[in-house]
Amino acid sequence: MIPKNDARHGSTLIELMVVIGVIAILIGLLLPAVQAAREASRRASCLNNMKQLTLAMQNYHDVNSVFPMGCPVGPYPLVGFHANHSIFVAILGQLDQSALYNAINFHQSIYTAANMTIPPTRLNVLACPSDPSVLDHYSTGQYNDIPAGGFRPTYSSYAGCAGTWFHLATDSAARLRALSGQDNGVEYANSATRLASVTDGASNTFLIGERLRSRLRDLNEFEYTVSFWWMDAFASDTLFWTLDPINPWRVVTSFPLAENTPNPFSASAGSNHPGGANFAFVDGSARLVRNTINSWPVKPVGGLPVGVTGDWQHLYQVAPGIQFGVFQALSTRAGGESPSPDSF
Repeated sequence: MIPKNDARHGSTLIELMVVIGVIAILIGLLLPAVQAAREASRRASCLNNMKQLTLAMQNYHDVNSVFPMGCPVGPYPLVGFHANHSIFVAILGQLDQSALYNAINFHQSIYTAANMTIPPTRLNVLACPSDPSVLDHYSTGQYNDIPAGGFRPTYSSYAGCAGTWFHLATDSAARLRALSGQDNGVEYANSATRLASVTDGASNTFLIGERLRSRLRDLNEFEYTVSFWWMDAFASDTLFWTLDPINPWRVVTSFPLAENTPNPFSASAGSNHPGGANFAFVDGSARLVRNTINSWPVKPVGGLPVGVTGDWQHLYQVAPGIQFGVFQALSTRAGGESPSPDSF
């Protein structure tokens, strides 16, 4: 016979619930730390992408004595006087993509059948892992001499710095020259910027910035599908400005949408990284620049800075007394500003 005090019994329901509750609490405490660690890894990967792109642009400068043209604009067969390929197409040879670079016909537009091997090619170095929406493909209908379904561009998380603003007149070369004279960044329409002309200092001048494609869904499906194509430089596909602050949706509530006109969400820097976005500088360094960086105030409706008028097809006018913020100063190549490193 077995003594009564030696009898065994299982756990009660209450004990089991206590154990499950403790496990849930531990998971709840650990999950944010795991997510933070994963995001730190994604941000580091993004910074590494930007350093590779910046090194490629520096190597391009070593060969050609200028940085890649921000947006080649000129007459092209089938498309007329129009914008063409991006800075990333120009540096394919420096990104160990010589075969792809050699497949390009630079006498033809990037939007024609002669160059259709380029748009659907995805480059991992152009994709921030914190914004997986850039891994999409977009398929158009019939486009110039390309049959329906043949134009399938992919996207980029990164863009060259055009400066405080940029212009893109596509009606005449003379008008474009007049407008581009106001562009103050390193890459802009028909630019030919030498390192020696970056007099604000290589460590104080943006070369590449990050954008957030997934945020474009807040606009409409059209903007989401046709913006940030990696291979072309039309509008703000591979250029950004500092007219608006980092992650402008924090302060811009509404703005008019016009076809083929850059807007704060598509033309500005932004990211899914907590607190700011990554930027690479002319000297090859890259870092997260915080949302809290000093930037000139913008109007919640429209997104234009207070005291600034104009648009990408006209000269911008800045009212007397309006000063660039630190963020705007970092985007100019020769503005005479020298922000201290601890200000950004």
